[in-house]
Amino acid sequence: MKRCKAILTITSGVICCLFLIALSLSYRLTLADSDPKTGRIISHDSIAMSDHSRCGMSQGDMVFFSFEVPYTGSIMHLGVESHKVEKRWAVGNFGFVEERFFDINWKFVEKDSGAAFPGIYYRSFFWKDRELPWWTLRVSLWYPISIFAVLPMIWLIRRYQIYRKNPTDLPAVVMLKKP
Repeated sequence: MKRCKAILTITSGVICCLFLIALSLSYRLTLADSDPKTGRIISHDSIAMSDHSRCGMSQGDMVFFSFEVPYTGSIMHLGVESHKVEKRWAVGNFGFVEERFFDINWKFVEKDSGAAFPGIYYRSFFWKDRELPWWTLRVSLWYPISIFAVLPMIWLIRRYQIYRKNPTDLPAVVMLKKP
């Protein structure tokens, strides 16, 4: 059992360090760039997870998205003759929101969903004439860093407490004696 705990703690510490490296690298990465030949926005610095989803890092966040580029905030619906039904569960700037748009005859046109919390952002758009929705999920890299730092911190605190009680009791520390 001790060996399993040690392996989990070391693995957790290594993963925590890898996420810290990814955090510093994420500020040099960009998820969208313009193609100089066509002028279109193309995916950049992201990995395709399947036909309809990608993953990347940018500005201290891990980003999962469904199209070539993630949604970064813009006007998505311009309708002259439409009705909007909005549901909102929010406190300040944080919470959930869902907007449904209908044409003049109250036929479904589009649904926009979103959620915003500290370090977490989600947006989803669904149109009646498209098969797949466009969604983006951004999660701050500080969340996995914090989660994977728990076991190493517990280990360090316990080692420090053992060392404080009796400095010669700690097996990992070699005590040098004066001759």
